[in-house]
This record gives sequence, C-alpha cells and structure tokens, in this order.
Amino acid sequence: MKPTDEQIKEFWKGYGVKPEKRRGYFNYDIAFVYPPIDLNNLFRSARAKAKIDSVHFSWGDGGVLCWVYTKRIIGKPFFGKADTEEDALFWALDKVRRHDG
Repeated sequence: MKPTDEQIKEFWKGYGVKPEKRRGYFNYDIAFVYPPIDLNNLFRSARAKAKIDSVHFSWGDGGVLCWVYTKRIIGKPFFGKADTEEDALFWALDKVRRHDG
C-alpha cells in the first residue's frame, strides 16, 4: 500500500524533517515539498532518530516484508509490508515513530 500525502507529511514531521521551499515559474508560486519516499531519504533522515539497529527485507509473492529492530526497543521488531522496499521500510519506520509518539 502506498502512503498518502498526508501520511508522508506526518511521517517526515515526526522525524523532524522540514519541507523544502520550492519556487515555481517566475518565482511566483511557492510550494513546500517533503522529500520523496526512497531508500536514501528514509535511511538518511529517519535512521538517526529511530536509532535503527538492523533492517531486514524478505521478498515473496505477497510483496516485500520489512522488519526493523531499534536500539531503544530491544527484541521487538517493527514490521512493514508493501509492494516495494521503500514503502515497506516507510511503514516499518512509521510504526517506530508512532510507538515513540
């Protein structure tokens, strides 16, 4: 399942990431854009705050399963399942964020 724009916004806010200011044509339109959900951004932006100990992926017919172990909650994995590695990691890290919230 793909995260919605609102879920992405809450996710990045929860990890302390601020949106970037983007200017449109002729510098008139201003938009605030959060980073896209990809493996680089997830590891770079959420890794330190989530205190990730290890990340594991498993691929199968039902999609991708990701589980994340953190240094704060020893022995309890946080799972995410989706069609892509990025989305599965997003959902696992979102569970970490909500657990800490």
